[in-house]
Amino acid sequence: MLDANKNYSAFLIVRAVYDNVLAMEHLINGLNTRRGRHPRPDRTLSKAIPVRLPSAMRAEIDGIREARLDQPEMSALIRELLAEALEARRRASVFDALPEPGLPCLPKPV
Repeated sequence: MLDANKNYSAFLIVRAVYDNVLAMEHLINGLNTRRGRHPRPDRTLSKAIPVRLPSAMRAEIDGIREARLDQPEMSALIRELLAEALEARRRASVFDALPEPGLPCLPKPV
């Protein structure tokens, strides 16, 4: 029984040394020790933003989704709607920068 305990103790010591050597190798060689999927450079999506929606807005988005033939995922549809709203806002800001009607915007030709 004593021999078994000695052997197990020796095993634990060797295992701890081995684990430390592996950890040092990762640090020295700069190996990536992060778990999970590797980031894909072709994906342009970034950090997830959790959003709570009022039930009326959620029902309207569900109605839009059900009316579409392709039945996109909820997140994809929300991204699409957000992109449309941002584009409409961008276009509106361009029109806000235009001069009011009746005011000359270009110098008169000579």
